[in-house]
Amino acid sequence: ELKKYELEMVKIFTNLVNNASKRKYDYPVSKIIDYIYQNITSKITVSDLSKITHLSPDYISRIFNKEVGMSITDYIQEKKVEASKSFLLYKNISITHIASIFDFCNHGYYSKVFKKHTGYSPAEFRKMHNEEE
Repeated sequence: ELKKYELEMVKIFTNLVNNASKRKYDYPVSKIIDYIYQNITSKITVSDLSKITHLSPDYISRIFNKEVGMSITDYIQEKKVEASKSFLLYKNISITHIASIFDFCNHGYYSKVFKKHTGYSPAEFRKMHNEEE
């Protein structure tokens, strides 16, 4: 029951962020971005994105990078990190559980990706934001 609620909360949050910050992109890229936001808690591969756009993985990778300015993988990681930040504000949800919610293979990989995109580990981010209150 709690897991279902958490996933629903993530979907609502990411849809709000997506709608608020959406830039106008051409068809394949906008479809990819929408898919990423709608499936932020799932494993998302370039192959999945290729299937939904009916275009080759190499082609969508090139046009995505050209329009957005980063690779699809980096974009997915960045959006998962952004969405996970709100969960880090709740002390009763473990970092391991947050990594699991966003389908990172393990806590260590989540921490590495989080630090790459924010400059802080999830634990450091949580500590900084809990001290501000």
